[in-house]
Amino acid sequence: TEHTREPSPWQNAGVTAIHGGSVVTKTITTEQLAAGAVTANEIAAGAIGARHIATKSLNANHIASNSLTAELLNVSNLGAISANLGRVTVGTLTGTTIEGNTIRGGSVSGTTINGSTINGGLIKGARIEGITGVFSGNIYAKNLIDDTAQAFTLVHGKTLVIPAFGKKRTIFIPACFCSIYVNSASGSQAGYISVTATVEITSSAGGNIRGSNTVKGSNAIGSVFLSGFFVVNANTELRINYTSSVLGSGRVFCPDISILAIC
Repeated sequence: TEHTREPSPWQNAGVTAIHGGSVVTKTITTEQLAAGAVTANEIAAGAIGARHIATKSLNANHIASNSLTAELLNVSNLGAISANLGRVTVGTLTGTTIEGNTIRGGSVSGTTINGSTINGGLIKGARIEGITGVFSGNIYAKNLIDDTAQAFTLVHGKTLVIPAFGKKRTIFIPACFCSIYVNSASGSQAGYISVTATVEITSSAGGNIRGSNTVKGSNAIGSVFLSGFFVVNANTELRINYTSSVLGSGRVFCPDISILAIC
């Protein structure tokens, strides 16, 4: 009590009470605390800051599920994450290589896209390569090369150059008609005036396709028929010339011809 002058004799009372005023500051350390004796109820809110927590001392066992939200994270690189992220929604996904068993999207584009299955309404690329292909619909292409056919346009008076190809090919010239027009004449000449037109398609690989016809009579009209093919060996550049000549009084008109190179 306040009038005590010396300690009372010790007796086992079972409980020892220590008043806050009887404890010297900083005299109680962790050695005097029983494990688990201090809980969150004994810690004032905001009393523990980041400076009180040792680096790397917190792991997943100390963090409650769903307690970390996006606004609490501030990182510059997620490269250390290797777990399955489940369903991820992003505005823009940028990367050099995107890999996966299945990639789906209305429009998929990129430098390299690897995957067992790529599904999409529209797949664009400067070049699409594969070992085999199966198509259930139509294929539209300006030119089909390699084991199929390639189309070219033969223009009268110009040389067509077909680049060398790794396989033997046949060049087909489909049926074509060049028109012959006889000039106008009067009097006794009207029945005798005539024109002979010759049209020739020659190939640097050898061979030629030639047609000729003579038309008589003032303002008469006729035609020259052409059709045939060339065989070109593998790795051989081909030059095709499409020319005509006229003998007599008249002219000839030769249209452009669409030809096919087929392996």
